[in-house]
Amino acid sequence: MNENTIEKIRAELASVLIGQKFGKIFTLSRFQLAIDFRLTDSKYFFVSVEPSAPRIYIIKRRIRDLEKQSKNSTSFVMFLRKRLANAVLEQFEKLENERILRLAFSARNDFGAAENYTLVVQLTGRSANLFLLDKNDFILEACRESFGAGQEIASKYAVPKRADARMPRPNNAEILSQAEHTDLSEALDFYYQNQEAEKVFQAKASQA
Repeated sequence: MNENTIEKIRAELASVLIGQKFGKIFTLSRFQLAIDFRLTDSKYFFVSVEPSAPRIYIIKRRIRDLEKQSKNSTSFVMFLRKRLANAVLEQFEKLENERILRLAFSARNDFGAAENYTLVVQLTGRSANLFLLDKNDFILEACRESFGAGQEIASKYAVPKRADARMPRPNNAEILSQAEHTDLSEALDFYYQNQEAEKVFQAKASQA
């Protein structure tokens, strides 16, 4: 996903997710999650930090299909459940000139005291990741093991360094067309499902 698409999908997601409570997490794969924000029409927040195709959007699925597809929870998912259960999403922002999103949550701990957390969605190719930060931006847990300044647990979060940091990244890439779809989420879901189906087909064909 390029920056223009990320900004457009951020605005779309923010319009429906801000003010909603963080609910059940479905572990679709080690690096793919569907999160229930109590939306209508069987809609769920989908995030993937697979390095080959990091992405976010809303998906529409039957809960029994998600349950059937779900894998065992990772330590990261269990940590999210503990810290973000029933937390309210208050802000949903994109870092300027980065393929990185910050979701700010207001939660309550076991004693009823207020706690603030930030879920960082890093859609940055090989360094794609999910981080849960405390109120001071220190990394509490990560979806993928990562190394480097500001990318390790217990360190203060910082955006990953790019090998070509001195070269500005072009920001004129086109946004995926919605075409006949009702919104960008539906278009993205359709696009990536077709991509996955093509990969499966090619894998089977190569084994034939």
